Amino acid sequence: MKILFVLGFPNPFPGAAWTRIGFLADAWSKKGHSIEVLGAFTYKSFQKRGVAESGKAKIFNLVFHIDLDHPLIFAINSLMSFIVSTLILISRKPNVALVSVPPGDVGVGALMACQLTRTKSIVDYRDDWEDYMILCSRSPVAKTLNKATKRIAMLIYTKTDLVIPVSPLDVATLKSAGVHKVHLIPNGADVKIFRPYEKMKPRSQMGLAADCFIVVFTGALEGYYMLNETMCAFAEFLKTPKHASAKLLLINNQEKNEKLTNEITCVARELGIDNSVLCLSGTCDHSKLAKMIALADVGLIPLDKQRGHRWPAKFFEYCACGLPVIATVKADSILGKLIHAYDLGLTVPPNDYLQLANALTRICEDSEFRSRAKRRARRMVLQNFDRNKLEEEFLELLKMNVHGKASFN
Repeated sequence: MKILFVLGFPNPFPGAAWTRIGFLADAWSKKGHSIEVLGAFTYKSFQKRGVAESGKAKIFNLVFHIDLDHPLIFAINSLMSFIVSTLILISRKPNVALVSVPPGDVGVGALMACQLTRTKSIVDYRDDWEDYMILCSRSPVAKTLNKATKRIAMLIYTKTDLVIPVSPLDVATLKSAGVHKVHLIPNGADVKIFRPYEKMKPRSQMGLAADCFIVVFTGALEGYYMLNETMCAFAEFLKTPKHASAKLLLINNQEKNEKLTNEITCVARELGIDNSVLCLSGTCDHSKLAKMIALADVGLIPLDKQRGHRWPAKFFEYCACGLPVIATVKADSILGKLIHAYDLGLTVPPNDYLQLANALTRICEDSEFRSRAKRRARRMVLQNFDRNKLEEEFLELLKMNVHGKASFN
C-alpha cells in the first residue's frame, strides 16, 4: 500500500504525536509499504520546512502553520492545509491517508482535501482537541466559534472511512456525536526500547547520586500539564530533611524552548528548589529518552482536572520502563481505574499540591512497593499495550478499509 500520514508538526519532533506516527511509519515501511508524511512548519521551525527522510519514510513539511490560538487563525490554517493537502493527494496518489489530530486545523484541512480528491481517509484521534479549544476560549465569541468548529469537525469525521481514538471515553464521545465508524487502538509503548535499564551509569553521567530519589515528567511544559503545581508539591516534599537530595527531572517534548525553560527555572528559584530541578530538552532518539525515564524512581502525570479521561502515551512509557506512577486524576477516571486495577501507583485530586507532596512521600518511602510496581507495570504493558502488537492491528484495519471491508466497533 501507499500510505500518506498527515501530522501537523515539523516532523520528526520529540513528542507523543510523532512517537506514535513515527513508529507506525517505520514499522510499515519495513513491511514493504510506501510511506510518506505530510507535516507543517511555523516561523519558529522555519528551518525544518521542505522535504526530509526518516528511515525509509519521506517527510514533506510543507503546510505553513500559524502558531496562534484564535478561531480566525484556525480557519486560515485549515485553508492552508486544505490547499497543500489537495496538491499532495493529487500528485502522490496514496491508497489511504491517515490523518492524525491534534492539531485540529491541519487535520480538518487534510480531511476536507481527502473528500475533494475521494481519497480514503482514516482519523488517528489522539485527543479531544475540540473540547480543549472550547475550554480555552478567551471570550464568549471565541467559545461560540469553537463550538461551531467542533460541530464541523464531527461532521467531517462522519464522512471518513474510520476514526481510531486512543481512549475508551473518546469512543463513547465520538459515537454520541454521530461518529459511528470507530475502533479503539490505545496508545502504548515500544517494549523493545522502553524497558528497565541499569540506573547507576546514567545517573553518574548526569552527576546524580546513586541513591537519590528521582521524579520524572516527560511532555509539554505548558498547556494542561500542571507544572507550577508540581513544583510547589516538590518544594513541600523537599522540606523533609531525608528527601533533601531528591531531584525533579523535567524532559520537555520540544527540542529547544529557552522561554519555557527560563520560566520553569524562575519558578524553581522562587520556590528555592532550583538546585533540585533539572530541565532537559526532548529528543527524537527514543532509546535515549527511555534510558532517561528508566533512571528515575517514579513517573509523574500532573494533569489538570479536565483531562483525567486520557491515557497519555507517557503513562505507558513509564510503565514499560518499570516505574510506578503518580497521576493527578480522580480515582474513578479511566486513567485512575487503570492505575488502581494493576496497583501501579497513586492518584491524587488535581490542583492539590499538598496531597501530591504526600503521594511523593509515600512512594519515596516505600521501596518494596516500587519494586512490586516495577514488575506489575512492565507486565501490564507487555500483555495489553505493546505498540508492536497494536501496530499490527492498526495495519490490518487499514488494509480492510482500503479493500472496502470496513471494520469498527
